[in-house]
Amino acid sequence: RLSKSWFFRNKDIHSLLINAPAEADYLHQSILQAVQSSAGKLEIDSLVYDLVDGVMENLTEMPIKPLSKSTRKNHLITAERAKQFMSDNFTRDISLSEVAGNSFCSPFHFSRIFKEITSHSPHQYLLRTRLKHAATLIKTSELPVADICFQAGFNNVDYFSAAFSKKYKVPPTRYRSSFPKIQQDFTSEG
Repeated sequence: RLSKSWFFRNKDIHSLLINAPAEADYLHQSILQAVQSSAGKLEIDSLVYDLVDGVMENLTEMPIKPLSKSTRKNHLITAERAKQFMSDNFTRDISLSEVAGNSFCSPFHFSRIFKEITSHSPHQYLLRTRLKHAATLIKTSELPVADICFQAGFNNVDYFSAAFSKKYKVPPTRYRSSFPKIQQDFTSEG
């Protein structure tokens, strides 16, 4: 059955690889950082599970429009460079000009290329990365929502809450309450 899926029939593998959603790129970066920092196995396993879950969810979506040969040849590196820059800097206030300059393009040309390759505007991509980071912090920490808002790169708690609610269909505080708290019992013997 898998061979009949659009994913496995698509010969344009570059389009498939580059068109990962911002959330998948964020999780991939988080896994790499967790492994490099010798994080706990449970944390790494949780990130991997989230990534696999997101990939499987995307396999059922509509097929990706193939990229032209010219776009693949000349602009894939531009989009990858921009995605890496945004992943490294999503917690701070970055401008379109800054991302485009890091990708060696004019802002107008960069925006057009980025959207053609990723199916998202640079702003949408950055927003989705920030929201995924916030969701991860809400699930895994006890930080106040306002602190998470600023740590995820947002400058306004109300905007963050509205964007989070739109993406996850619940406000951040209710999202947190939907996950059981992991309580560690540190009892000493002796």
